[in-house]
Amino acid sequence: MKNIGIYTHIPFCVKKCDYCDFVSYGGKDDFIEKYVEVLKKEITYTLEKDNYNINTIYIGGGTPSLIASKYIIEIIDTIRSMAKKYFPSEITIEVNPRYNYRAKIIRLQKCRNKQIKYWTSRNQQFIIKADRKNSYL
Repeated sequence: MKNIGIYTHIPFCVKKCDYCDFVSYGGKDDFIEKYVEVLKKEITYTLEKDNYNINTIYIGGGTPSLIASKYIIEIIDTIRSMAKKYFPSEITIEVNPRYNYRAKIIRLQKCRNKQIKYWTSRNQQFIIKADRKNSYL
């Protein structure tokens, strides 16, 4: 089995920043649902080709915390369903502290991972652990 890390790009933002060189789109919220559906198909297509141990998952962007937590959960569940043997105990998600990310974090606990890391746009890291539900406050 091959050991891999997965980077998933969520290209949506409130607005495209002048300094940003990454693929991202401001004001395109109408495309989020379709993008997530296609992304899940791509994940399935790519991961079913071989046996993979998934060591890490990084969800970046854009602003991944901008989309509804149900979509992040769907993406993680799709990856989990394709993991042949091992699923990582750690997932990293970029967040923008300007948006209501704390409520989304509570919903993302449904992913049942031992640890989910969050990175803010200021490179501040905080960690939420499933056994300590309020460790991010």
